[in-house]
Amino acid sequence: GLDVQQTDTVHHVLFMHEIFQDVLNNPEYMGIVDAFFSGSKFVLNSIGGQNNRGDTNYASNIHRDVRFYTQDRLMLNTILIIDDFTDDNGPTEFLLGSDEIRENPSEEAFSKEAVSIKCPAGSIVFFDSRIWHRAGKRNVIGDDRIIFTPIFARSFIKPGFDYSKALQAYGLEKVSKNIKQLCGYFSDIPGSHDEWYNLKER
Repeated sequence: GLDVQQTDTVHHVLFMHEIFQDVLNNPEYMGIVDAFFSGSKFVLNSIGGQNNRGDTNYASNIHRDVRFYTQDRLMLNTILIIDDFTDDNGPTEFLLGSDEIRENPSEEAFSKEAVSIKCPAGSIVFFDSRIWHRAGKRNVIGDDRIIFTPIFARSFIKPGFDYSKALQAYGLEKVSKNIKQLCGYFSDIPGSHDEWYNLKER
């Protein structure tokens, strides 16, 4: 079975339902992502989901999604809010300004300074992946608190999943040019001489 740290999580859902592609094809949503990267090329790093019903998993730990300290904007997290974020159901907690903190903050320091975002279902939260954060602790156990989390990165950052391969298995004819770009399809590394000579066809 899966490790307990994976409880109530799902990963790499882009081609599990068309609604995820619809989000990534939304011009207003993608316009904000594009502005974060100042017009530079970027790709999808990962897209998963989490249901904070009270059991702990990896998202309950204080973490940031850039695995090393940097002064550069390399990655952008987004949170698609499926259920209302309330005081009771453990909204995501953020340590504001922590993009400048090199080391993992202590539990005491984080708990003292972190802020929670309360917002209605249908909201979207955008934040620099250098920000330390975690899933909040619930006051009331049981109800769903579902989110999905597309994360984007500059094109030279290795994605967390081979979305180009998944795209080709799903069907190139089913997706937009934008989805192909986000999956890194146009910049695949050739795996054979035939692929290398035919790469320009993309």
